[in-house]
Amino acid sequence: MFSNSDNSWEKLGATDPYYGVLSHDKYHRDCLDQAALDEFFASGAHVVDHILDVIRLHLSPDFQPQAALDFGCGVGRLTLPLAGPCSTVVGVDVSESMLAEARRNSTSRDLAHITFVKSDDALSQVTGTFDLMVSFLVFQHILPRRGEQLFQQLLQRLNPGGIAVFHVVYVSQRSPLYRWAKYWRTHLPVADGVVNLLKGRAWNTPIMELNVYNVNRLLSLFRQAGGSRVHAEFFPTADRYDGVVLYLQK
Repeated sequence: MFSNSDNSWEKLGATDPYYGVLSHDKYHRDCLDQAALDEFFASGAHVVDHILDVIRLHLSPDFQPQAALDFGCGVGRLTLPLAGPCSTVVGVDVSESMLAEARRNSTSRDLAHITFVKSDDALSQVTGTFDLMVSFLVFQHILPRRGEQLFQQLLQRLNPGGIAVFHVVYVSQRSPLYRWAKYWRTHLPVADGVVNLLKGRAWNTPIMELNVYNVNRLLSLFRQAGGSRVHAEFFPTADRYDGVVLYLQK
């Protein structure tokens, strides 16, 4: 069963896809120019290069992935650069509008070995297995009980020796009052609409959830899935939420 976060993500994909992926004013649809687009995709290439450097330094010196999956691919910020070192890449997203934009970006670069598929809770359209999985700034927008199920589904598709690189938020420095208000904005559209108007935004501007995960719980699920090695990097997240990137090798 899909949550309201899926609907919000689809609205962002249809109205402001690049800002939905990286929430900076220069990526708003009305502001987006070629320089901003170039910077947007360069940031994705930097992330992919960093991931591979970390893996080779801390987990597998000779790591050469052939098949990669980008979970929560959005418009393809990480998917496109993954097509460089990998012969097969699959981008997965819950938003049809995001996927349509990602396909346009892939086609314009003649990257025929990338496939984009719609996500669901069983990942039913994802076939095959993968040497490398990545997911950045995605799980935080999914309720943890649902995110844990997707986490397990992804790990089932990770090859022995393969590595999954997942970013999650693990602690919030926001006050209880802020979290209470965010809860009601998420679950009561009227409250969210009022806040949007007070901030000078359109009434129906979608809210992006920020959810906190129990890292101990994720590591336990990884161990149950046949995990062998772990490396972690702290990853600061905006709005006073602290994140971590988990490098998980089967």
